[in-house]
Amino acid sequence: MAQRVWGVLAMVAGVVVLGVLVLVGVDVYRAARTGPRWRRRLVGAGLVLMAALGLAPAGCESSAGDASAAAAVEGEAATAGSDLPATREWNHLTAAWREAEEVAAGRRGLYPFNEAGKKDLLARLSAVEQDIAALEKVGCLSAAEAGILRIDLPRLVRGVQGKWPTEDRMAMCYKVANWPPAQVSLKRLSERLVVLGQLAEAKTVRPEVVYKVLGSIEADLAVLGNEKALAGLKEDERPEAVRVRDAAKAAIAKIRARAGGTATQDLAESAGWKTVLAVWKQVEPLAASGKSSTAEREAADAALARVEAAAQRLAVAGTISTAEAELVIVRGRDLRASIYRNPPTDSQVTCYSMALVAPVKVSLARLVDRLPLLRQVLEQGKVRPEVVARILPGLRDDLRVITDAKNLETLGEDEQHEVKYQVAPDAERTLYAIEALVGKAE
Repeated sequence: MAQRVWGVLAMVAGVVVLGVLVLVGVDVYRAARTGPRWRRRLVGAGLVLMAALGLAPAGCESSAGDASAAAAVEGEAATAGSDLPATREWNHLTAAWREAEEVAAGRRGLYPFNEAGKKDLLARLSAVEQDIAALEKVGCLSAAEAGILRIDLPRLVRGVQGKWPTEDRMAMCYKVANWPPAQVSLKRLSERLVVLGQLAEAKTVRPEVVYKVLGSIEADLAVLGNEKALAGLKEDERPEAVRVRDAAKAAIAKIRARAGGTATQDLAESAGWKTVLAVWKQVEPLAASGKSSTAEREAADAALARVEAAAQRLAVAGTISTAEAELVIVRGRDLRASIYRNPPTDSQVTCYSMALVAPVKVSLARLVDRLPLLRQVLEQGKVRPEVVARILPGLRDDLRVITDAKNLETLGEDEQHEVKYQVAPDAERTLYAIEALVGKAE
């Protein structure tokens, strides 16, 4: 009872402190995470009470709701610039964006969802527009950042709409209209050029925003940097393509310098890559053992989250490509899946029902997930051996698994056809080309 009374008093005192901070123009959400512990607790308690009454002060983190305020009560620290990731809207945007990227790039296979799943993903992408507007309204996104996300969003929608649901697996009688790659890239870069210029001059440039759109821009720059692709344009379009390409390159260079710092040519010496290697060294034994406690899993999750952030920073800085960053992130997801494949060692529950997945299906899924990323690396014509070398041996093993006759027999007829005539030949060509590229880079 006494504890409850003290909690109420802390909330009331917190509201008083909030009022003072608002009057002097202090960001109350940042004050809830930084500074003396007593202040963090009081401000956090005040935010909880005001949120419960529907009176939370406006600001970048107001959309994060009670969760961020409750975390602040516990004195949870946050790094500078973490306002955006704390919001509910950004978390929703990130989840929908990543899934749509994977679907559009073919990393979830030829039939990545059923009809209901496709409808759900398109609905979530539609809601992303509202998320962007909400984040811009409260100052979590600048006009330029919101603008570049809005321009890139239709690309994802078209990519998702272009994939067939599992119900249409047998409906193969359709014709795809192929546009010259340089023409598509010229159109996309032209649409983004004005906003890229605004972003390059904006007061703040958030790496997490830049990373969302960097991959498609890198791909378009690579296409317009290819003389054979440029030759496919009309004669009067080529000078414009060169102008747009060079202007986009200059804007991206400015954005990289401001959002990600100077690119480190020696990847091994970069702080971000050292973080990646240190975390892999920490979690790989845990993943291989198949034994981990709940605390060890939580520590591994936090460490792998640092890997994802480090990979994104390296890509934004230009030290590695976005495709290579995604390969690092995908490897982190694999390690996490291996850690979680068995129940935690400290669990009191003994009636687990484990769903066994055939090795050939696991290998097939891994190849389908990674091949589009490796193709992007090939299209850009440069590779960091340190990054890709970690991925290649496992993919070679996966290729051997899916082409083994006994393993193929365990798959359905449609999957066997996909393996024989699409995945296996594509994997062999891509891996051979990547290995040759790595050999040249070493």
